[in-house]
Amino acid sequence: MAFSATDCAFEGFRVARRTPTTILIWAAAYIVFTALMFALVGGSFVTLMAAMTELQGVTNPTPQDFEPLWAAYAGIMWIMPLSFVFSAVMYTASLRVVLHPAEKGFGYMRLGMDEVRVLVVTLVLCVLAAIAGAVVFGIAGVLAGLAAAAAGDAGGLIAFVLIVAAVVAFIWLAVRFSLALPITVAEKKFAIFDSWNVTKGRVWGLIGMTLIVIVMAIVVSILASIIILPLMFFTGNISELAAMEGADIGQIMSAMGPAIVIYVISNSIISALSLAIFMAPYAAAYRDIRGVADPVVVEPTPSL
Repeated sequence: MAFSATDCAFEGFRVARRTPTTILIWAAAYIVFTALMFALVGGSFVTLMAAMTELQGVTNPTPQDFEPLWAAYAGIMWIMPLSFVFSAVMYTASLRVVLHPAEKGFGYMRLGMDEVRVLVVTLVLCVLAAIAGAVVFGIAGVLAGLAAAAAGDAGGLIAFVLIVAAVVAFIWLAVRFSLALPITVAEKKFAIFDSWNVTKGRVWGLIGMTLIVIVMAIVVSILASIIILPLMFFTGNISELAAMEGADIGQIMSAMGPAIVIYVISNSIISALSLAIFMAPYAAAYRDIRGVADPVVVEPTPSL
């Protein structure tokens, strides 16, 4: 079926307009998850900051000096699996709202086989991306080094061209796999390599769609910063931070409490909106290419 890059790029905003309650539910989920993370690893984070501060004053640090730092990192990194699961839930919800709009539930969020499949496919794609990046840029780096050594003054230009070619090749590979998650949610299977055939002949359109999405996300981020930063400045004692040099992390957190609350709430709203902006276009692209989607469900506008 017809695939319009510009039309799909704005799907995230259509989702926000069509189901504004869903965006608010996602924002609330981000707030709850942030609070849970702080409750679980807040102490380790404070310890990490204190360890980094102490290391700054050590001229010749020994391995023993780094032990508190590694211990603090270990206290934080164990929550990574929980972060992966939460991301899978949110990614699936942002795709489900486009591909299966009738499956509303609680903000299209749930924890089932769809989320398991998205989690597995995401992890596999991350591994494949790491391998592809190592191969592509490794080859480009070796060839660039040989060219620089053999071609003299022209070697630098050749090396630059090779690096640019490597970046283009990596982007091309990323686009060929970009519809793996939408296919996984739409067809309810582990669709790791299915995207390769679906994106055939549509790479430039998907790249153009991605560029539009990135520009819109930057604009939203700038507009949000214009509103949020003044609120943080006037509610938190940011102007007093310079006078708090040498204070412990607890004192700084106490002084910045209101600003931190505003940051968490506003960042959660932005994260929810960004989720729709970034993920919904790819779901819409697959929907339009294959013509597969449930009937759209429009929330009624609340009356005054």
